[in-house]
Amino acid sequence: ENPAFTDVGEYTVYYKVVKNNYETVTGSKTVKITPAQFTGVTAQGYTGAYDSQPHSITVTADEGATITYSTTSDGNYSEENPTYTDVGEYTVYYQVEKANYETVTGSETVKITPAELTDVTASGYTGVYDGLPHAITVTADEGATITYSTTSDENYSEENPAFTDVGEYTVYYKVEKDNYNP
Repeated sequence: ENPAFTDVGEYTVYYKVVKNNYETVTGSKTVKITPAQFTGVTAQGYTGAYDSQPHSITVTADEGATITYSTTSDGNYSEENPTYTDVGEYTVYYQVEKANYETVTGSETVKITPAELTDVTASGYTGVYDGLPHAITVTADEGATITYSTTSDENYSEENPAFTDVGEYTVYYKVEKDNYNP
């Protein structure tokens, strides 16, 4: 019976031809099956504003394929798809493997941009001299840091300046929070 092969590999088939009154012929031939090109793999990154939720890349492939991920191109690959929450740009590498097919490799990016602070309000003070100190009022999203300055340079502090004497004063303020635009 003539052997047949379906999986990738290199196989040697030995044969022998015998016929009465003829010399026996023997030999071997090689059957070589190379990996097929793997089609049907799609990969997509993620781009969006910070929302405190974890984000990752999406890779899809035919049934029976194994998808693995790494955070470096030459790193250890695992089936766990890395997720990211904080602002930044992250490259995720992937490999898709399936028996008898070429391995597909690639990378996609998770890009998380700063969100906008939504609850910032500021108000000044206008009033008649009363001998008491007066300051601006700034409110912001929970967890935000508010700093103040009487000049537009970088000398900001968490102390809100207050004024008692008659005059017009400008107070600069900054509202900052991790993963948000200032």
